[in-house]
Amino acid sequence: MENHSTIDSAHSHQNAHRALLYFDGDCYLCNRSVQFILANEKNETIFFAPLSLRKLIGPEHDYIDHTAQSDSIVFLENGMEYEKYDAVIRISRYLKFPHSLFALFRIIPTSIGNIFYNYIAKNRCRWIKNNTSCWVINPKNAHRFLTTSTIA
Repeated sequence: MENHSTIDSAHSHQNAHRALLYFDGDCYLCNRSVQFILANEKNETIFFAPLSLRKLIGPEHDYIDHTAQSDSIVFLENGMEYEKYDAVIRISRYLKFPHSLFALFRIIPTSIGNIFYNYIAKNRCRWIKNNTSCWVINPKNAHRFLTTSTIA
């Protein structure tokens, strides 16, 4: 069973985009993952936003975990929210072949997939030393990155 919840239709910044990926902008692995998605996406469908932006939606909505740890990505797709392993599987469906084959791993139960996801998330900083340089978004893709000014 997938771990997701219905998203309130009142949030125009989410509804305006069929697919929205919240990621930890301070994490080198997360940034590299976003760059990988941009380079290998079938169509320019996925939009991106930092996890911190997700917390700005408002505490009046119980379905949002405002204590979300920065080791978990959140993927919004057609009004549904997916986290961790489920998010990775969902995202892989947007990628070109052969990367889209990763979606076949959906046969693995979420509880088991999240064990692997959590292990990687917990050890990512130890395995991958954070790069001290900043990633600059290509102007060609800048419209796909949401900021506080784009949701106001």
